[in-house]
Amino acid sequence: MATFGMMVAALVTTAIGRPDDAARVGFIWHFPFVDVGTNLIGVSGGTSHIARVPWVAVQPEPDRWDFSALDRQIAEAEKGGFGIVLLLECNPFCAPAWLKKQVRDAGESVRDPAGSVGDIPSTTSRVFERAQRRFIERTLAEVRRRDTLRCITHYQVGVEWWFPFEWRHAPADIARFRAWLRRKYGAMDRLNRAWGADYGSFSSVEPPKLHVSGRLWERGRDGLIPVEAMPGAPHSQAAAYDWMTFWHETAPTYIDRLAAIARRIDPSRPTMSFLTFSFAQGAEWDYVDWSAIRLDEVCARAKSIADNGMQLPAARGDPFRIAVGLDMARKYGKPMSVLDLLDFTDGVRAGRAVHERATHTAIQHGASALYYCCWNGAKDFNFHPDWPMEDIRGMLTGARQTLETVRRLPVVADGAIILPIMPGTPGTAEQRGRAAASFMGWYRLLRAMQRSVDVITFREIERGLNLRKYRWIVLPACELAPRSAAEVLSRLPRSVRLIMAGSGPSFDERGEPIRWTAPQAVGVRDMGSACAGPMVRDAAAGDTPPLVMWRRPEHEATLAEARQTLEALLPRADVGVDIPGAGPEVAATVRRSADRLAVHLVNDGDGNAASVTVAWPVAYGAAMRLYCDGQALNPETERSGPTLRVTLPAFRTYCLLVGSRMP
Repeated sequence: MATFGMMVAALVTTAIGRPDDAARVGFIWHFPFVDVGTNLIGVSGGTSHIARVPWVAVQPEPDRWDFSALDRQIAEAEKGGFGIVLLLECNPFCAPAWLKKQVRDAGESVRDPAGSVGDIPSTTSRVFERAQRRFIERTLAEVRRRDTLRCITHYQVGVEWWFPFEWRHAPADIARFRAWLRRKYGAMDRLNRAWGADYGSFSSVEPPKLHVSGRLWERGRDGLIPVEAMPGAPHSQAAAYDWMTFWHETAPTYIDRLAAIARRIDPSRPTMSFLTFSFAQGAEWDYVDWSAIRLDEVCARAKSIADNGMQLPAARGDPFRIAVGLDMARKYGKPMSVLDLLDFTDGVRAGRAVHERATHTAIQHGASALYYCCWNGAKDFNFHPDWPMEDIRGMLTGARQTLETVRRLPVVADGAIILPIMPGTPGTAEQRGRAAASFMGWYRLLRAMQRSVDVITFREIERGLNLRKYRWIVLPACELAPRSAAEVLSRLPRSVRLIMAGSGPSFDERGEPIRWTAPQAVGVRDMGSACAGPMVRDAAAGDTPPLVMWRRPEHEATLAEARQTLEALLPRADVGVDIPGAGPEVAATVRRSADRLAVHLVNDGDGNAASVTVAWPVAYGAAMRLYCDGQALNPETERSGPTLRVTLPAFRTYCLLVGSRMP
């Protein structure tokens, strides 16, 4: 019996000899701005860390540049033998004070719905754009001059992203919205009919003045905070839908523009995004409203991003958000890096078992790199010194070995589930809240049934996503849907089984009734909402947003009912793998290439997962390997015709079974 640590130890090298194909695992690293445990990070088990380049430190004055922090980061990476993802903090809110003043003097700062001028450069500021481009150019030039050993492997151009309601009303942004409306509607009479308005020209159109209340970040609340119109401001649901959609498209376009600058300057180092609020896609839709970060829009529109880096934490041991985010982004075929990997609700004190569950959930759903928050520098979130070095090294080493074992093994989806997220508009919070709960519950039910899914959205359906590749699609209970997406679903071929909770959408994006039939749909009780339970939020560590809490023991009966009702309706992908005895606490994904097959099990329960037998195709019975909770084991197999019966032991966190095609 060998440990993962023993297997990986032989791969640890100096910076000069660092293998280019080493799996990337590491931390958000605040050095040299926080210089704690710097002498230990090189022996932490990490192969790559995210290092910050704050604009305010690099260019404290218009004509003064200071890259001493970058020099120190590269020197430590060379000494410690690890790579760096360089995080250029150049978002509008990251601007140095002198630049914010220049932008304000030019009249190019953000404005809120009431017209009040803020302190942040707008996304359309020319003064800011010129300074931002110069900062990127100078920083990348310094990298190419200084980083002779190529410790820096990726660029993240922009740190955490959000575009809140109070930043959306700069005059240039409104002008750009009017141009967007002209492209969408073409003629004023079409816009006026849709909005119920009487504008004479596109240049006179005013966007709706929307906002959310200050309770957005409040702990203990249930449901979604509504998007509301400012008192006395005219609005229609169609106008609000257009304004929200415009910003959902503006955000990825802006992110993509910065990545494109970096790619033109230094095409040898790929770009990675830092998508804050990726975690909110599955349940906390009001955070999506506020931030304007829609994962489906960024993945589709940010063409210059080579690696989709997503902020995907756990919450009180629950890895739901990690799994949903990766299942959304995976279909775009790019590497996926999980950022701020941490239990947001309880911080590092949640312990190693919780964080290893989060780690293996991320790998299980297709992550290619993992970055934990953080090495040191954030209250409640410091892995060092709060964890023993043995635990840090053990977790990172095991993660690296698992990533390398499943590399180039794509996840096989059994089917798909629709995330029925719609842009927040006045008067729809309760309807959207019910849909969010239904999705959250249905996704958990499918996970408890060991069904692997792609998470798809109405927007992707509107853009022409190929639905014929799925044997089944689950539509959670939802009252709202874009009319065009509903029409596509109503015309699905019989080869695609639509499992529909409830009676389907009743109203479209304008609030107008939808009357549609789906002859191929199978209607079922909305077990998702029952499984979700109250959508109450909590947070007990750091300054992270409160997240919806969920406790598995309270929903065991619903999980059992779903398994009995849906087992025959949701066939598995035809790869020859089955896990008939797995309990609802076990989540499983199958991964397959032309010559290798793997099944990855993660225990979502509080105790040990029981031993199970996996049905495995003999065709992939060569060079079989089994890894459980950090131990490499010899799998116990018994042949029965074209199938091997492989017995997996009881396990605490994960089991990974891998085999190669027989010669």
